Amino acid sequence: ERTGIGPSIRAAGGIPFPAGFVWGAVDANALWNSAGLDSARILASLAGGYKPGEKHALVAQVQAGLLENTPPGSEFDLGYQNAPRSWVPHAFVGTRTLWSTFEYRWFAFQNVLNLADVALAGFVDYGGAWYEDQDRRFGGNVGFGLRAGSALATVATTGRIDFGWRFGDDPGEKSEFVVSFGSGFVFPRRSAPAISYKARAP
Repeated sequence: ERTGIGPSIRAAGGIPFPAGFVWGAVDANALWNSAGLDSARILASLAGGYKPGEKHALVAQVQAGLLENTPPGSEFDLGYQNAPRSWVPHAFVGTRTLWSTFEYRWFAFQNVLNLADVALAGFVDYGGAWYEDQDRRFGGNVGFGLRAGSALATVATTGRIDFGWRFGDDPGEKSEFVVSFGSGFVFPRRSAPAISYKARAP
């Protein structure tokens, strides 16, 4: 109920190099009024990709963020639309976040039946989200998966199935083998929603 001013800034840029790129962005905004700082948000990302060969690709990303007095429901939410991918929806929620992901892909089968390419992938995710008055919470996963995509599709998307070992310091989720699948893991900003279920090792 006070008059305020809300500046916003977004800076992004990339550097291409032979067979790869490095990309970074900072997105921040805040609201000040006569009572001081009302709310604020800052998100920083650094990503990179490299193709050492025709059938090989490496991608990596690190992201960190901070929220101050933002509306309920706008918190960082990991484990569903972001890494770590082997965690259940809303596994890590809070106003502080730090996470990273790394994936290697080998495009083993190209132009299968003139419809799609199929790749094998190895991945490592680690990160978390927490509130300012809580201890930091982190979790991760390591595993392998299948990727399938088609150049004939009207929208660029990659289907994925991941088999991962989940680990971390969340007392509610023990370390175990997990299978997750979804419509993609979009790089480098954020992923499309995925569906996960637990598959216990025998």
